[in-house]
Amino acid sequence: MRLLKQICWRLLIAMTVTALASSPGRAQIVRGTVVDSVSGIPMSGVIITLFTTEGRIAAVGLTSESGDFALRAPAPGTYSVDAKRIGRMRTSSPAVSLQQGETTNLRLAISPVGASLPDVRVTGLNTCGQRSGEGHSLAELWEDTRAALTATRVTLEQHPFTATAVRYTRQLDPGTLKVRNEERNEQFGLIAAPFSSVSSDELQRNGYVIGQPDGSTLYHAPDANVLLSDSFLAAHCFRVEKGKGINSSLIGITFQPVYTQYMPDVTGTLWLDRQTHQLHTMDFRYTQLPHGTRSDKVGGHLQFVRLPTGAWIIQKWWLRMPLFGTTAGPGHTGLPRVATVRLIAIQEEGGEIVTSTAADSVTRVNKPPRD
Repeated sequence: MRLLKQICWRLLIAMTVTALASSPGRAQIVRGTVVDSVSGIPMSGVIITLFTTEGRIAAVGLTSESGDFALRAPAPGTYSVDAKRIGRMRTSSPAVSLQQGETTNLRLAISPVGASLPDVRVTGLNTCGQRSGEGHSLAELWEDTRAALTATRVTLEQHPFTATAVRYTRQLDPGTLKVRNEERNEQFGLIAAPFSSVSSDELQRNGYVIGQPDGSTLYHAPDANVLLSDSFLAAHCFRVEKGKGINSSLIGITFQPVYTQYMPDVTGTLWLDRQTHQLHTMDFRYTQLPHGTRSDKVGGHLQFVRLPTGAWIIQKWWLRMPLFGTTAGPGHTGLPRVATVRLIAIQEEGGEIVTSTAADSVTRVNKPPRD
């Protein structure tokens, strides 16, 4: 039996992080505080977006534990500030005019979601034959999902933190998923990202599973940047999925490829808490796998959690990839033996952030804090 080479997901529990460079000269700064509209309590983990008058995003950030934020405008001009937190209504500031080197201060109040929500318009979100009346629910769910994914991306880019992470590689039985062997290690350091992904445009051109010149195979997983991209929204359709059984407390947004392509893609579900709309997990699997593999056991799982600071991280993750082998079967008389490719194992690579250190405090990461 010959084992076909595989190259798997690239986990990046990094010990370094790229610092954000400061632009030279006197900067234009928008500072402020976000509070609860009812209690006046400062709100942490609110996504703050600075928009130009043309609607382009100029800067994105998160409020601190004290509800404060500071965004750097790229140039003098007129801007507006948008505030969004999961389970809260979106609010926007009046237009703000900034001169060269000027700093302005704002106070924004965000309200709980009421019984009646205003219409939510989501550009580029295609429904997968959604029944009439559920498109509005899908748009509302996507707004909160997008907020959590954006917060996860901003946390990694602007608020790096140190953590203890356990990483592992396992080989699983393809039928039962019983662990045949496993290697584990524990690391402590600065967290950059749990895994890397190329751009969504490249994934749409080349697919999520790519054969390499050396005979190995590279499996890509969709990260927050990919899921938030216009090209991912254009290439996939979405529908609301109600959780069942042990997932009855969850509601999901299921995505699947719009076009039937002869290249691997991904289909999956982003699961949210039915009551709070906090992002819980994402499960996905690959389509159009090599050698005609159709196993629903091949794919990935991400578990999201919000830290007490309001920052969002991917706390647990794994990716399962097929391992193929060839066996030589009997050929016809006088002909060479025929090689048959079959699935012989599933390789799983994953990890978990056990504790995180942020703002001079240590947090055991296991479940999202309650509001």
